[in-house]
Amino acid sequence: MTPHTCYLLVYSDIRNMKRLRFYFCHPIKGYATFIPQYGGQLPYQRIAVDSASNNLVEIPVDNCCEGKWKVVLDWEYENELFVHQKNFEIRKNKVTYF
Repeated sequence: MTPHTCYLLVYSDIRNMKRLRFYFCHPIKGYATFIPQYGGQLPYQRIAVDSASNNLVEIPVDNCCEGKWKVVLDWEYENELFVHQKNFEIRKNKVTYF
């Protein structure tokens, strides 16, 4: 597995909080940028992320309105910069990715 490999799991927990989960093969510290993929003029959102020691980044998406989004993760690992992006859609009761 390369250092920038990550896996995405999208889910809603029992409190109906929508989240994106990214599993990495090493700890990361960086940023997640949410970019709307529709015609509205909503600004993007950028938040700091940290997988701590369990190599998991869990990001709530409850503040994102319904529609299609792109999340871009950027981080540094062993003096090398990495970027991973994933498209997802928020609907009334669920989040799906494509």
